[in-house]
Amino acid sequence: MDLPNDIPHSLSTPSKKHPKSQPKLAAPGFAFLLAFGLLSLGVATQAQDTKRVDVAARAESSTPRAKNNSSSNHSGSGFAVLKKIGWLPSKIRKGLATVFSDDNENASTRNNTDSRELSLCELLDNWQTYHRQKIRVRGIYQVGAEQAWFYDPGCKNWGTPIDVRFREHVHGAAKQLDRIIAGNKSARVTFEGVFYASRPSDKSVERYGRGGYFHTMIKVKTVANPIETTGQPAETISKAEGNQQQDLREQVRSTIALSFPSRAHETRATLKGLGTSAVPFIAEAIRSDSMNPIKAAFLIDVIADIGGEESDRALITLLSHPAPDVRGFAAIELGNRKATIAIPHLIGLLNDIAVYETIVSTHPSSEQPVLVRDAAINSLQAITGMILSPAGSKKEQAEDWIRWWQEHKPRI
Repeated sequence: MDLPNDIPHSLSTPSKKHPKSQPKLAAPGFAFLLAFGLLSLGVATQAQDTKRVDVAARAESSTPRAKNNSSSNHSGSGFAVLKKIGWLPSKIRKGLATVFSDDNENASTRNNTDSRELSLCELLDNWQTYHRQKIRVRGIYQVGAEQAWFYDPGCKNWGTPIDVRFREHVHGAAKQLDRIIAGNKSARVTFEGVFYASRPSDKSVERYGRGGYFHTMIKVKTVANPIETTGQPAETISKAEGNQQQDLREQVRSTIALSFPSRAHETRATLKGLGTSAVPFIAEAIRSDSMNPIKAAFLIDVIADIGGEESDRALITLLSHPAPDVRGFAAIELGNRKATIAIPHLIGLLNDIAVYETIVSTHPSSEQPVLVRDAAINSLQAITGMILSPAGSKKEQAEDWIRWWQEHKPRI
């Protein structure tokens, strides 16, 4: 949800050498000079047409995952030469390895992550939006005699599948995927990694896979939830995925049931480790269970901590919870996350005068009730960067926010 242009989006002397000391190299300058020298040496020793070398490297990385781990993403670069130069000091070799590492290639994507799980259809339909972005996507991974690919038969353009390339160190259920692929050559799976794309009609741009057949590619860092698909009808696959979701729901519930607060740290770590897929089930547990307000507030904080659009949607569902403390804490977390999609739902709480917490002071002794309405006002201020009627009462501020919404609703 975009805010109108007129609404801000946020609140506002040289040292003496020891006679016996050896001369030291200027580490950064020397490392980069040596890096460029080795790069030139590496390029000179490769085939004349580097594009063909890159295509061959991509073809190797598109073969089944079990064979892919031995092939590095540094083919056709000075890195291959670097690994053969054993006489270099280890610190320099490590530094140069970092220079050539593909982690630097994706440095610009680290803060551009779509943490929700995309369908492959949505990814392909919006390939320009997700180019060079970290994504999480589910589809079918298929291995052929010379090529592996990622596709979804439910997509209108599934005939143009995605090339798959695995990072050197893959996290998650990689071994489980290997076992499935070894026997059945196909698996429905979720991949997390960086997505690359080129315009299909432009023959001059970089292509991926053996022979440059693909115009899209995902460099996989994490494998999740692989399920065997070969020979299974769609309803069988759907049933397997349903069973997997039920297993995840049970895992979330058993984690939430751990002793609280003594095992709160373990609970948070486990739930965060399950990722965004667990968020709806955490919210479900809050909605269905009658838990004490402190534990509910803790789980709401865990949802916000996991992050992503899935967390925003889950927090929004909690704004209608019958317990005012849950509504109030969920509203506050949406404000902390600057979730613009929550604005209409927060507006709906401006008439909610239930008390969600009480601030107790001892000097002097007093108790100050805080209403759900007040939490909604604070979050609207945090999201929009505006303070309406700063000198007015909370009731007057709520009325001003309702008028503001009636005026700006068509534009938001």
